[in-house]
Amino acid sequence: MKWEGEMTRSTIRIIDDDDVDDKLSGEGKNNARSGGGVAVRGISERDSGVFVPILKLECDGLEPYAFHPLGNEFSVINSAGIKGDKVDLSDGEWSDYDLSYGSSLIKNFETKFE
Repeated sequence: MKWEGEMTRSTIRIIDDDDVDDKLSGEGKNNARSGGGVAVRGISERDSGVFVPILKLECDGLEPYAFHPLGNEFSVINSAGIKGDKVDLSDGEWSDYDLSYGSSLIKNFETKFE
């Protein structure tokens, strides 16, 4: 994206921990990649009630302030090891039930940027 009156493009991209290790050199203190050394990881049932870092962004000329799940971006692996793809958390909740392994439930899903 290029803002009116600016000479360079503003960009935002998802980065992984390998990118952080390779490129982090003290520059870009406003970039989310500085992230305080916090590693991105999956969320488990032990994380109930706490925020977990699930995404790192490299931002140049943009400053995100909110994340809104739009639908079908997430995957869930239940306690039986069965994976559910295209989980929609846009309403902050998701559930699934199967006779062979029981129910899976996500409630009060919230997001924030730090």
